[in-house]
Amino acid sequence: MGFPGLMYVGFVLIINSLWMFGKISAKSVIPMNIFVAAIQISAVVRIMWFMPNATMADFSLAAAILLFSFTYLYVAATQAFNLDPKALGWYCLPVACFAVPLGWWDLSALGPGMAILWWMWASLWGMFFLLLALNKNIAKATTVWTLINGIATGSAAFAVLNGYGPLVGIYL
Repeated sequence: MGFPGLMYVGFVLIINSLWMFGKISAKSVIPMNIFVAAIQISAVVRIMWFMPNATMADFSLAAAILLFSFTYLYVAATQAFNLDPKALGWYCLPVACFAVPLGWWDLSALGPGMAILWWMWASLWGMFFLLLALNKNIAKATTVWTLINGIATGSAAFAVLNGYGPLVGIYL
């Protein structure tokens, strides 16, 4: 997925937060969620089928990317087919649990920037679990945290793509 894909993750999080704030309709988030999932799945396909020398680290990256892509497909399907969001919430629980060690691994491999993003995403998936699966009264906090995650993710990706930010030395 890389930083171009992460920039679009930021966009979709912002769009989804606007829907959660009631500024746009539920149906209007479907195309962006599908588009971002498709970008991510294409990255996974590239790794899985077109990299003959792919390593276990490459497959780990593919699995991490799929955490996002299936989240966005699930959001789109929930809106398109008017599904009960509890299943999406329960999906978010293991995703949040997987995201925490991904942050620790990125901390040692890539530095604090990506680790912080992973932990932010982990907490967001955890909040969606609490909100959707357990019906906890945290909708406003989850909406605000979705927006903050979107801005942080998109801004970090944009900065790295343009040669700025703490992650630049790692990726350029």
